Amino acid sequence: MVADGTYNRILQLNWIRADVDGDGTMEMVASSAQAGKMPPTSSYDVWFQNTSSPPLNNRYYIDGKIYQGWDNVPAEYKVPPAVSETQEDFKLIKFIF
Repeated sequence: MVADGTYNRILQLNWIRADVDGDGTMEMVASSAQAGKMPPTSSYDVWFQNTSSPPLNNRYYIDGKIYQGWDNVPAEYKVPPAVSETQEDFKLIKFIF
């Protein structure tokens, strides 16, 4: 759910931060292949980090690949994100507390 962008779409966030490849380093995970024209300036951390203010890193996970630094992200992904889905798209998800 994290690697394929489902978690982003449920939370309605363009970027989340998670360790998608299991190497212990957090990657910025885009919600889709339309990552935006500029690198993200903030994100949502999927897992708790035991630091007071973790810096944003330079690893971007877009469309199934990790890119080291924004300059290495192909231009085809540097387009504005599509309009986000409405809550109607998620009406099958039911949360029970």
